[in-house]
Amino acid sequence: MDKKGYAGNRGSDVRSDCYVELQLKDTGGIEIDLKSKVGALYGDSIISLSRKILQFFEIGHAHIRIEDAGALEFVLA
Repeated sequence: MDKKGYAGNRGSDVRSDCYVELQLKDTGGIEIDLKSKVGALYGDSIISLSRKILQFFEIGHAHIRIEDAGALEFVLA
């Protein structure tokens, strides 16, 4: 299946936004790679939100890469 999509902004001048890359797979479960400047404080929360969104859309096998620059929860979702 391997379908891939992306959304958002990234780079050194980006603030309060995020870049998300999603690759759907046939097997392997959910893999989440998070790079966040607020990861020490909110990393677990961002990963939990990501899992909830994937579960809502009934996505069971995917690789998701998130580059967060302090985005609010509704932006991440």
